[in-house]
Amino acid sequence: MLIRTDRNLRLLFAALFFWTFGVALYEALVPIYARQLGASAVQLGTLYTARHIALAAGYLIGIQVADRLSRRTVMVASWLLGAPVPLMLALAPTYLWLLPGLLLYEVTFFGLPVVHAYISQRVPASQLASTFGALGTTTSLSFLVGPTMGGFTADRWGIPAALWLAAGFFVVSTLLILAMRHDGERPRVHGAFQPFPWTEIRPLAPILLIHAGMQFVGLITTPFATPFLREVRGLSLSEIGFISSMQAVGGVTLTVLAGKLGDRVGIPIAL
Repeated sequence: MLIRTDRNLRLLFAALFFWTFGVALYEALVPIYARQLGASAVQLGTLYTARHIALAAGYLIGIQVADRLSRRTVMVASWLLGAPVPLMLALAPTYLWLLPGLLLYEVTFFGLPVVHAYISQRVPASQLASTFGALGTTTSLSFLVGPTMGGFTADRWGIPAALWLAAGFFVVSTLLILAMRHDGERPRVHGAFQPFPWTEIRPLAPILLIHAGMQFVGLITTPFATPFLREVRGLSLSEIGFISSMQAVGGVTLTVLAGKLGDRVGIPIAL
């Protein structure tokens, strides 16, 4: 695969692994942490609603900047803005002080469309599905190990300790992004901003609606699942971390197979 010979792609995949590993260390613990800092069930749900509004804003920003700036510039900005988030969460005295860090992190997703575009630009079409399959496996591997390690750390030294550990992984990831070479890439758009061609994705509307429906069902329970396991079922943070890790098993085992199937029979049939 091209990743083995393309230095920038190797650095990018390594950076994504360390970043998602850092996120995996604490993501399942955030709702429990918010409850420890005084959030009620309604306040916890509101916190997550605000997070996803910020996530939508981040993607909208990504649409605006993706073709105005070089891919590397946008990715570096995204990584640098997100790097301090675990420390902001670790230092929060109340649940409301979690909000700035959580919102900042979601906004930094303006870099994710650029990551996908950067990979698509450097990989032949015949290897695209398997490459994104490898990308999915990279993140799934992070979430296979990270939550268990984060739960183990939090059980012994508290959730802030898991956040400090995550900050270290974020720093390593950011350094890898900064090590990516400039390769002469230039912004794609000059002058006035071109409106996003929504008509071009209209054929994908059924798939997007199905995906949105699946996300909606999942997000209803996401903020409350780990507090339920902790407060009602009495599980330890280590046990909750292990359960969260098991959610990644499917991603590790099936994503690469799906990518290879997409390269062989075509992406629409694979979907």
